[in-house]
Amino acid sequence: MEVRFQGTYDRREVLAFDTAIRKAFGISGLYPILILGAIAALIGVPLFVVAIVRGDEQASLQWFLLGGAGLVFALRNWWVISRGVKKNPRFGQQVTGFLNDDGFEIETPKSATKRSWDGIAFMQRTRHFLVLVGETAETFGFSRAFFDSDQSFENACALAAAHVKGKTPARVSVTRTIITWIVVLVFIILVWMLYHPSQ
Repeated sequence: MEVRFQGTYDRREVLAFDTAIRKAFGISGLYPILILGAIAALIGVPLFVVAIVRGDEQASLQWFLLGGAGLVFALRNWWVISRGVKKNPRFGQQVTGFLNDDGFEIETPKSATKRSWDGIAFMQRTRHFLVLVGETAETFGFSRAFFDSDQSFENACALAAAHVKGKTPARVSVTRTIITWIVVLVFIILVWMLYHPSQ
């Protein structure tokens, strides 16, 4: 069986590839920190407005610091992500190739890569992406959008699963990471309120 693919790495594909790689290596995702900052802003800004309306200057300052810091943190993290996408060498790159029982080939305007399945240590499959990791930690990505149908993508994943015998390393749960950060944030807020009570 041979499955062909063709596509271009736009912003969405670059982020999907990065997310899949992070899952493959058990690294925390891009968005938990961004979400944490946004939550801090969503908590702090409204409470800052309420404190202003009530004339509570001390509380308004506290919530302003929390909401403002959260907003700046979230915006900065979003800027870092956007900047990283634009600087990613894959951004805007066209790719073509195929996977079969012998391995796979990937061609770009600047390079051509051919690998046999024996050179692949393990794989990581997400809903929209397939990542193959080589013995020397090289990463090869295949987006669902690069295939002419969902079935073609499923066939590519089935080929990889049939030939790649290595186990995927333990992964960090994104949901668990987000919940952990939310708990930490709430704890910080409670401590802040305890030691800085409103007058």
